[in-house]
Amino acid sequence: CEHCAKQPALFRCRECAHARALCHSCVLKEHVAAPLHWVDQWHAEGGYFERQDLSALGHIWYLGHSGEPCPGLSQREEPTPQHVTVTHTNGIHLCNIVMCRC
Repeated sequence: CEHCAKQPALFRCRECAHARALCHSCVLKEHVAAPLHWVDQWHAEGGYFERQDLSALGHIWYLGHSGEPCPGLSQREEPTPQHVTVTHTNGIHLCNIVMCRC
C-alpha cells in the first residue's frame, strides 16, 4: 500500500487525481468524503482489475458529520446502515448509509 505500507495494495480509485495503489483499509479511509467514487480491485489469479462500488468493500456513508460517525452513537452501538440506490453523474451506486442521530 502506498499509504500505510502494511498491506497489499489491491485497490486504485478511478476518480481520484492521484490514483495511488491502496490496501482495503486505506481505500476506505481515503473515501470517507468521496463515497461515490468507483474503485478498481486487482484480482491476481486472473491478472485483471474489476470495478467495484465502495459499498461492496464495506464503506458506510455517515450523513451529518463530514463522513464521520455521529457522536450521538454510543461506542457499543453498532449502526445498521440503510441500503440506498444513488444516481450520480458517474453511474448508479448502491450505498450503505447511516443517518445522523443528533
